Amino acid sequence: MQNTIKWLNYIIIPGFLSTIGTGIWLAFSGKPYAIALFTIHKILGIATAALLLFALQKLHSAPVTPILMLIFIIAAIVLVGTGAAMSILKMPPLILRSIHISATIVMLLSVAHM
Repeated sequence: MQNTIKWLNYIIIPGFLSTIGTGIWLAFSGKPYAIALFTIHKILGIATAALLLFALQKLHSAPVTPILMLIFIIAAIVLVGTGAAMSILKMPPLILRSIHISATIVMLLSVAHM
């Protein structure tokens, strides 16, 4: 349990904040996105989500409920899909960014209840 809390403090929280930071940087840097920054943003997001699920499994003795896991997975798919759409489209509609941000919040809320 102690190691899991260290993971949360030293790896997962900075990973999440770095993902948010690079996302904001991408939003303000304009199109076309810098490939290196975009790749870092994607890798940080996926790695942080995977490590968070791993840490939560270790932290809780009870299994994660299937509905919360499903919500987490759907939010992850939406994040990947909207991120890809925003990177492909020359002028992505504002709704894509709104959905991307909302999916991030949904993912966080699902993790908070696991």
